[in-house]
Amino acid sequence: MMKIVITGKPGIGKTTLIKKLNEYLKKKGVKTKGFYTEEIREFGERMGFKIRSLDGKEGILAHKSFNTTKRVGKYGVNIKILEEIIGEYMPPSMDVVYIIDEIGKMELFSPLFKDFIKSIVEGNYFLITTAAISKIPFVDWVKSNPRIQLFQLTKSNREKLLTLIINKIEKEGIFK
Repeated sequence: MMKIVITGKPGIGKTTLIKKLNEYLKKKGVKTKGFYTEEIREFGERMGFKIRSLDGKEGILAHKSFNTTKRVGKYGVNIKILEEIIGEYMPPSMDVVYIIDEIGKMELFSPLFKDFIKSIVEGNYFLITTAAISKIPFVDWVKSNPRIQLFQLTKSNREKLLTLIINKIEKEGIFK
């Protein structure tokens, strides 16, 4: 089963790429489940991150105003909304492509999320995910797993990578 991890610097376009891949798969009639994150900006300043499932459920994953012990930098993290979304995907299904944006510090506060990702990576499931570029032991385990095809998104390959991944998907046959 195909497992693709896209990494790259913050702001390089990983979320945009994963949204385009999701649109492509949906047009091909492929069932997808998962989520993506988006910045929350107020007056030009990043205040936090919204999480939105592919079926429309959304909430705030992290915000400067959250008073919690689970923190990444200046953001308090709300793992409850992440676990509500991930809980709907358990147990995983083999007739779905899981689209996850992202495997990073905020998401890794959730043991449920880590267990879900581990089961997808080790099992016979389709996965397209983004992952933090920084050194984080669990993320490094995912990126170095022999089942993973790792792609690094850069300014110079931003336009070509979508086509490259789509060609790989078609060649390896998610649609069979």
